[in-house]
Amino acid sequence: MGRSAAYARDEPVAWGLLTDDEQELRRRAWHFVMPPQARNGLERQAAAAALARIMPGDPTAGDPARTFDAIVAMPDISHRARYQRLRELIEADRLLMGPFVALSCRVIDMDKVRMRALEAIADPGPWTRDQATARVAENDALIAWVQSTLDTRIVEYRFALERLVVATPDRDAVRSERQLTALEIDRTGLMRCSGRGAIAVAPLGPAVRYTPRAEKPPLPPK
Repeated sequence: MGRSAAYARDEPVAWGLLTDDEQELRRRAWHFVMPPQARNGLERQAAAAALARIMPGDPTAGDPARTFDAIVAMPDISHRARYQRLRELIEADRLLMGPFVALSCRVIDMDKVRMRALEAIADPGPWTRDQATARVAENDALIAWVQSTLDTRIVEYRFALERLVVATPDRDAVRSERQLTALEIDRTGLMRCSGRGAIAVAPLGPAVRYTPRAEKPPLPPK
């Protein structure tokens, strides 16, 4: 259904087989495409439909207050638990970002091999050429989507942290801010696979810091 819907929207659609890395890329993209803190089941269903290409684009993007609203809607518990929840979301993204970046690099490298192999064929025919080009475009679009959702998540996390500090100031904000700074640094790992516009990293705006003194952020996990 998803590929048929995308084809009807004149989007690139490849009907051929996926490599193991391409299948894994799509599975790992699920974490980043799903809203980190869905306020209701409809948000997750809409994101799942977009990932399956039944719906176009990202229907859940564009609301920086989404994560904050979900965190403050938690039952009446210690305010430190809300800071802890924010750190858990950030840590989960950091943990899964490294494998996704490595996988993206492998897929991009194999796409280059695919296109070189295509050019080496004397007469590949329009179907073979169109399908190879469409598969490369699909991979590019998925990596670009994850890049976009990472940018969106960082904005949401920053929004949530700033509002939590105003509502319930606590030294736990320092730990949360350090994790968020580390995520912003890890995010630049998508630049490792250079040469493809889909994974170019856009600059972030100025960030509010709550760390009482200048500190070097922790190194991203290998």
